[in-house]
Amino acid sequence: MRHVQARTDDVLVEYVSRGRRYQVCAARCVLAVPSPVILRIVPDLPQWKKHALRSADFACDASAAFLLDQPAEQVLGRATWRIPVVGKSIIGVVNPGVTLTDEERRRRRGGLIRVYTGQPSALRLEGKSDEAALDILQRDLIELFPAAANSVTDRALARWQFADSPWRPGRAGVAADLAAPAGRLYFCGDFADPAGMEGAMRSAVAVAECLGAESQAGSDVAERAQ
Repeated sequence: MRHVQARTDDVLVEYVSRGRRYQVCAARCVLAVPSPVILRIVPDLPQWKKHALRSADFACDASAAFLLDQPAEQVLGRATWRIPVVGKSIIGVVNPGVTLTDEERRRRRGGLIRVYTGQPSALRLEGKSDEAALDILQRDLIELFPAAANSVTDRALARWQFADSPWRPGRAGVAADLAAPAGRLYFCGDFADPAGMEGAMRSAVAVAECLGAESQAGSDVAERAQ
């Protein structure tokens, strides 16, 4: 996505796909991207909306997945989904397969463990290669759970620039403006609702219901006073 422009009768959206630039026009546009991205691609927002979006900062994160040659339960314990961690480069250890049945675990044979860093560690890892960062995280994992030693068969790292949007003091004062539409533009995401991933989905449902109601009523877009 390169540019979004709300016009009198429609919304112009410019995007690039496979090296080619395209333009599409729509009656309305739903922006479900992080607030800093919205501010970059929609430069002509009203000031009240810009002020609200600037208050919605994001924290970065990094996560690593470690494929094991044994079930994750043998490392983390049975029926363990997430383990919080302090004093390490990781803040949480997760078994994504905790809901699998015993039969599914037998068929898969191996297991998977995922770890998360939180923003401070993610920032410290920024200058390191993926392999160097994985070495640090794997070492922490083995120090915490020695049963994982010599069990990792593959691993991968993901870095998240906009991992989550923490609701800091004062953010509630602009909550209504964060979620409010601006003319033909609608907004949803975890920056618009304080409940994290659930909040992002909840805000999307609210936008969908609003658009559905407007469509049924056959009403035009209501403009908010600047």
